[in-house]
Amino acid sequence: PIIGDASLVKGLGYAHNIIVDVLMSTGILGAMLFFPVLVVALQVAASHMKTMSQHTWVSCCFVVAFTSSLFSFGVYFHSSFWCFLGIIVSRPSLPPGKSRRG
Repeated sequence: PIIGDASLVKGLGYAHNIIVDVLMSTGILGAMLFFPVLVVALQVAASHMKTMSQHTWVSCCFVVAFTSSLFSFGVYFHSSFWCFLGIIVSRPSLPPGKSRRG
């Protein structure tokens, strides 16, 4: 359980839930890396949606992909989740009135 075992359970298949699947395949150590990134991404997505920034559509797509990952497939099948997670985490929101151009 500390480092994980497998993403597939013999006779049962995969977990059908990204959170359980991460815990099964990577264990506590992998979860300690994955969950903080997920929490930050959800916070950034919420801030984009609250302020209706230009990145709101990416945040909506991320939330849809995350919700979908809670009900189907394994962690390795969700390419849209991973793509939108990367975009969200790489483009954090800025305080109002600030710009990225210095």
